[in-house]
Formats: sequence, C-alpha cells, structure tokens
Amino acid sequence: MADPHANGKTSRLVGICIERKNYGLGASFKLRNVIDGQGVEVREEDRRTSVVPQGRLPEYSTIDPDMIAIKHPPGRPVPVNDIVVKMKPRPWQRRWERYELKGLDVSGVSQSRMATVQDHILPEYKKMDLLMMYPRYDITEKDRMRIEREWEVHQNELDRTAKKGS
Repeated sequence: MADPHANGKTSRLVGICIERKNYGLGASFKLRNVIDGQGVEVREEDRRTSVVPQGRLPEYSTIDPDMIAIKHPPGRPVPVNDIVVKMKPRPWQRRWERYELKGLDVSGVSQSRMATVQDHILPEYKKMDLLMMYPRYDITEKDRMRIEREWEVHQNELDRTAKKGS
C-alpha cells in the first residue's frame, strides 16, 4: 500500500493481510506489521486510512518491507494461518480472554480473572438466544410468557414445514 501524500510517493506499508471485506467501492482490507518497534494495523476503507496500535508481540506481525508479493490464485481457498499468538502483558485494548479466539494465547491471564471470564462466555447455542437477552430490558413475566407462546407457535410451524418437505 503506497502513501499518496509521501514525498516522491515512495513510502509504502507492507504487512500481513488479516482481513478483506466487500467488493467494489465498499471494499476494504486490513494490514498488520511492526514498524520501528511499534505494532500497527492499517485499515484501508473507501480510500480513507486509519492506523491503530496493537498489543501483540512483534514477532507475530513483522514483515520485511522488501518482501516480494505472492499473488493468490483466484478461485482457490485462502490458506488459514494456524499460529497461536502470544500477547504482551495486560493492559490490552479489549478483554481478549473473553473472545475464545483459537489463535490467541491468553495463558498470562491470572486464574482469578479467568474464573470471572467463565461467567461471560456463553455456549454456542445461547449466544444468539433472544429470550436470554430480554432480562436486561426488564421484560415483565406476562410479556415473557407471551413471547414464549409466540415462539412455540412459530417453532411448531417450522416443524410442520420440515416434516412436509421430507
């Protein structure tokens, strides 16, 4: 990625592409690298750039600026990086231990903090359960029962439709 405002327009950022989104005018991507000892992520989105410092160790994000680009063949799946990243000591920008990320080593988090994290981690089937979210909004018992009845009717319709289709 070249900086159009740099002297001679020769400055560029080389990094690991960690995210690609959308197509055409809405396309964006995010690059990660370590520059002068500072870990950065650069997101290019709609021709506007933002640079964000990050908290991972430099050896997981450093790319040689003189590295030759390797083009990915179209139509082939993008290879997944299976490296587990070790984080710098806390504080971090987010509570990463709560995200259950497969590629992140949070072994530096204390046992007492990890015990409280378990309260915030939900099983997969509960993550999108709308009824579990309602108590935050003080739904009355009457409304809760009405919602549950509506859900049962909807669920029965889905079951009938599934039986007809099979």
